[in-house]
Amino acid sequence: MRLLRGAEKVLPSAFRTPHHMKMRIVCISDTHLVHRDGEFSIPDGDLLIHAGDATYHGTQEEIREFNAWFAALPHANKIFVAGNHDWGFQLHPEQSRAKLAPSIIYLQDSETTVDGLRIYGSPWQPQFGLWAFNLERGSPLRERWQQIPTGVDVLITHGPPFGILDRTLSGRHVGCRDLHAEITTRIKPRLHVFGHIHEDAGRHEQDGIMFINACNVDLTYRLAHQPFVVDLP
Repeated sequence: MRLLRGAEKVLPSAFRTPHHMKMRIVCISDTHLVHRDGEFSIPDGDLLIHAGDATYHGTQEEIREFNAWFAALPHANKIFVAGNHDWGFQLHPEQSRAKLAPSIIYLQDSETTVDGLRIYGSPWQPQFGLWAFNLERGSPLRERWQQIPTGVDVLITHGPPFGILDRTLSGRHVGCRDLHAEITTRIKPRLHVFGHIHEDAGRHEQDGIMFINACNVDLTYRLAHQPFVVDLP
């Protein structure tokens, strides 16, 4: 598995591995409408994944604005999973989903297949203030993670697993222990993409699983990290 970080490191198509041998996955998260500033460059790829917090407050107008930007990107396959700021998808799910273009696959405790890769997405995270898609630690979250089928190649959640790219500025690990347990003992995806914790964006490989905290903004909601690019064989 080969991972590139930043738009400037994407190789010209003539130098890439033949298409049938890999899928180039571009990972972003916690964009919070940062595309408004015109500094956000999205690399080319076969699949574009957004792991949530596309908006500030999840209003219908913000969802409409996000859709206009996301749908216009040239990637043949685009997947979006909501985050804790994306209130519209919890409070007004039908209205919010209807604002997404047909080219955008929205996953909420559901699965899709792209070029043979099984991909599952879920927006939940441990209780975090008074935000959307919050659940109490323990059985409420555990039941959600137990719904994730085995054999999934790519898992997308908004929140991180405990101990992996989940460290806050104060040094606390705030990810979900039950998510970590399900991923490492049963689900075992090839790639896990998430966001939520702006301070700990990065990648970590463990037991054959590539974990990516794909947050693009920092704690001040300014662009701090370019997208992560993964070539998945």
